[in-house]
Formats: sequence, C-alpha cells, structure tokens
Amino acid sequence: MTRHAGALLLLVTVLASSAAAQPPSTGIVRGRVIAADTDAPVRKVRVALTPEGAPATEPIYTNADGEFEFMSVAPGRYTLAALKTGYVIARFGARSQFDRTTNIAVAAGVLVEGLELRLVKSAVITGRILEESGEPIEMALVSVGRIVRGDGRLRFRGLGAVANTDDLGEYRIGGLAPGSYALAISASGGGMAPRSLQTFYPGTSLITEARTLTLRPGEVASATDFTVRPLSDSQRVRITGYVTDANGAPVPARLQVITSGDGVVASSTSVVLQLPPTGEFTLQVEAGDQTLIAQGPSGVAVTRLGPVTADVSPLRLILTKGGRVSGRILFNGAPPPPRATVRVDAWNAELEDAQASRMINPPVGAMTVKPDGTFTIEDVVGRRELRVANAPRGWVVKAITHNGRNLLNVPIDFKSGEAVSGVEVLLTDKLSELSGTVADRQQRPRTDCSVIVFAENRTFLPGRARWVRPDHTGRFVVEGLPAGEYLAIAVADVDDVEWATVAYLDRLRSSASHVTIADAEKKAIALEWNGTP
Repeated sequence: MTRHAGALLLLVTVLASSAAAQPPSTGIVRGRVIAADTDAPVRKVRVALTPEGAPATEPIYTNADGEFEFMSVAPGRYTLAALKTGYVIARFGARSQFDRTTNIAVAAGVLVEGLELRLVKSAVITGRILEESGEPIEMALVSVGRIVRGDGRLRFRGLGAVANTDDLGEYRIGGLAPGSYALAISASGGGMAPRSLQTFYPGTSLITEARTLTLRPGEVASATDFTVRPLSDSQRVRITGYVTDANGAPVPARLQVITSGDGVVASSTSVVLQLPPTGEFTLQVEAGDQTLIAQGPSGVAVTRLGPVTADVSPLRLILTKGGRVSGRILFNGAPPPPRATVRVDAWNAELEDAQASRMINPPVGAMTVKPDGTFTIEDVVGRRELRVANAPRGWVVKAITHNGRNLLNVPIDFKSGEAVSGVEVLLTDKLSELSGTVADRQQRPRTDCSVIVFAENRTFLPGRARWVRPDHTGRFVVEGLPAGEYLAIAVADVDDVEWATVAYLDRLRSSASHVTIADAEKKAIALEWNGTP
C-alpha cells in the first residue's frame, strides 16, 4: 500500500467514525392501515404526516401489508391521516369526524412505531331534485350537514360535502362517514327553476320539520329525492314600517333586507331598497330570520328579526350616528410586515348573516389595516367585539388596549356617534404555552381523552377557550393563550357544538384545575384523569 493510499484510507475511516458518532437529528414514524370491519391490511393507501398548523405534505403509500414508514422526520408535532377512495378519511386518534386528532410527537433519534389507522367504508347519498311538476332542476346545490342549536335557534351547519344536480336533476355525494345527516338544497333560477326557499330533507322549507338521514358504513342511500315547491302564502310574512332620524322625523334611506337561509349560505338572500322621503316600507319576505339594515344621512340602524313567523307592523328603524373605531396594529411594537393583509373586525352576532351575504357590502364593521398599521372602522352600532382576521402564521393577538383597558374578547356597547380612538392591537410571535400530561391515578399516561382550557372569567368566553387532545405520549400543548387566569380539565367526551359555551364550561368548573399564565410564559401542569364525562 502506498503512503498516499494509506493516508486516504485513514481519512475515510476517521470521517466515517465521526459521522457514526454524530447523534441522529431526525426521527422515524411507522405504522399500518387496516380495514375497520375486518382488521385486514389495506394497500395503496395515501398516508400524510403533516407538521402541526402547516399545509399538507406530500403523502406516501402503504405497501401490500398496509405498512408505512416516514424516514428523516424533523422533530416536532404532527398530524397523521390516511385516505383511500371508497373510505372515510382516517385521522389518527379522532373518534369521529368532529373530534380533535391525537398528534404524533417526534424527537431526534426516536422511532415512533405501532401506529394504527383504521379505515371505515364511506357512505353515499344519491337522488334527484324535482320541481312540483316533476321536471328536474339543474344546478341545484345539495349540501350535507347537521342541524344544531345556538343562541336559541336552529341552524344548518354544512360539512363541506356538496354537489350540484345535472341536467336530469340527479346528484351524488360520497365520502361520508357513518352517522346522521341533514340535507339542504338551494335552487337558483337561470331559467331552470325560480329561486325558492331552501328545502330540507325530506321536502320541507321549515328547519323545524327537517329529518335526518342515518347512514351505515358503505351504505348507498339512493332515491334520496327532494321536491322544490313554490313559496306559499303561509311561508311569507309582511313587514311594514318606517325609518326616522333620532328626533322621530321620517327620512329617506337605503334599506337592505337579508334572509339568513337558516344557515344554508347558498340560500341567504340580500335585497336593497331605496325608500321614499317618508321612510316607509312594506316587505313580503320568507318566514325565518331577517336582518334589516337602514342607512341614510342621519346614520345607520340594524335590527334582527327572527324567527319571523307572522306579520310585523309597525316596525320603526331609528337612524343614529354610527360610532367610529380607530387605532393601529403593532407586531411586537412595529408596523405590520410587508404584504401582510391583516383585517380588524368590529364583530357583531346579529350581522353574521350580513357578512355571509355577497350582494353588497353592508356596515358589518371590518377594515383592512393600512401598510402603516393604522385602521378606521365607521358606522359601528350596537354591541361589538374587536377581532383580528388574517394574522400571519405564527402571530397571535396579545392584547387590544384602549385607555389602559384590555378589550380582547370583551364586547363594547357603542353609543350613538361615539368615537373610540387610540386603540392599539398588539400582535406577538412570542407565544405563551401551556403544556402538560394526563395520567390516571396509577400515573399511567392517557391519550384517549380531551383537554379543555378556558378562562376563569366568563366575560372572556368563548374567545378564550381551547380544546385539544393529548399526543400519543399523553402530553398536550396549548399555544397562544393571552395572559390571565384559566381552568384546565381532562374529559372523556366533548360536545363539539356546545363545548365553548358558558353553560357547558360551567358544568366543568368544579372539577377543573386552576392555572395562571403570564405573558409569553411557558408553563407545564399535570392533570389527573378520573373519567370525567
């Protein structure tokens, strides 16, 4: 062996030994996908391992034994999901399509294995949408969802499963998990059918008469047909009234009438009328929730009527000078970063239907922040809550201050002509973190539960309530909570509709643990699992 060759061999040996001595910087995730009904492995399933809060990543496919393996996984928290045609999307740890998932915690040099995803065969709903004459309706929108109760009224909440009818009036919606569903349709003219009140399965315009359709795994619910009937007189109500200024004098105004569609967004309507100098109006509208917004030189008036089931007369709308909110938004004390499109909203529950309407831009109280960070919202009336939308990823609202008071998650009652200036909306990327473990009385980690963290002060609810699941090691993480006093509890099941309401959380208070979180603090706690329902 020459001297040069020996030196080269020695160098290679040293480099190899050095590389072997370096601890691994990534982890490995392994598991398998099986059929829920037979426990048989499922091949060619798309499996995605996605960093928490990040866009979906490129999936891999299971082998003939249903196995998958992700190599060189950077440390962090991930969601795991499996998708195959003919099956419901399987999300690791989620016990239903409405449940939170169980995250996978990956550490450097650690092998996470034994993960299992169970695929359930998906159900299908098919049918036809017909006019009363029996003629098919083309391009009717069919939506699958649930009917839930909130604020004392029933609303349709879509699940994102929709389909349009073809020229035969036929539709097909697949990929549905087993369960009970409501169906709603919206037919919208175009020479095919006059626009009608939304129709719920099995063919009623009243949400109170809607029935659910229960599906089993793999079931095809065919012949789920609807008949769209023209609105009858009993489905219309007359609203008569007038618009005045604050002194009671009649004034001309622009009146917008918004019909909510009972939560069926495609069925919400918006009609704008220019009223005469007398301010009088007569409306023939669909029975149900109505929002009336009047605007004129004297100001603005907002009234929500609902559910309207009988004629209303006389209805007086009093224009008052709307309030004004102005201020600036700061990112760690600095103006917004370039290309940020942050919006500040003066949110009002009564205007949710107006925001859903795409007909015109009503005074819903929203303003995109200017490049220098300033904003001004005009025509603010009634009870409002300042909120931030479109915050850049990784940034949360730390506080909304005015005259030394924090208005985050606190509603404000605006008086006529009131001006609230000097508001500072503070965003931060230095997030607080409440983490912890859930263990039973034998100190065994629990992953088959949920953790709810909520503000002790009811005024801050539902804005300061969080629902998470522990990861596969039994550890949970809640990021971005504003500083304050909180209660935390581990529970077996969570009502995915009511969980953030004051009434629901009040039932958990006596069993919850108290925790104080400071600004940007990272705190760890231990929760004991006792099977709390």
